[in-house]
Amino acid sequence: MVFRPDKSGPHRTVFESNKQKILKTQSVCGICGRPVDKSLKYPDPMSACIDHIIPVNKGGHRHITATIHRLD
Repeated sequence: MVFRPDKSGPHRTVFESNKQKILKTQSVCGICGRPVDKSLKYPDPMSACIDHIIPVNKGGHRHITATIHRLD
């Protein structure tokens, strides 16, 4: 098994906490502005997912809730 630093560590706990807050409070896609169908689950390509609008490697910050949004 390959170790992936982006999948473990203290930052992951913060990300998971922020992810749950976003999934509970936002119902619109952060990119296209369409409503999110919460009944769709992964691996459906239209299921909700969370990602950084400003990638971490481009100056985004992994711990700030304001920089991650629902992407559907």
